[in-house]
Amino acid sequence: MEYRFFEGECFITFELFDRKENELIVIVTREGKTVYKVYDILTDNKGEYFEYGLYQDKIYLQEL
Repeated sequence: MEYRFFEGECFITFELFDRKENELIVIVTREGKTVYKVYDILTDNKGEYFEYGLYQDKIYLQEL
């Protein structure tokens, strides 16, 4: 599954790699650079999400 997010300067692509109880391992591609990141899974009234970037934008898991 893949999700593209526009951060204001460029598009960032998130791909779900693995999920553990309260963590996600996500492949993040930005400006041609690819890294693996581990994020905590958080929950609000819209569902499960993780926070990304300087402004802690919410990326909902149902969008991945």
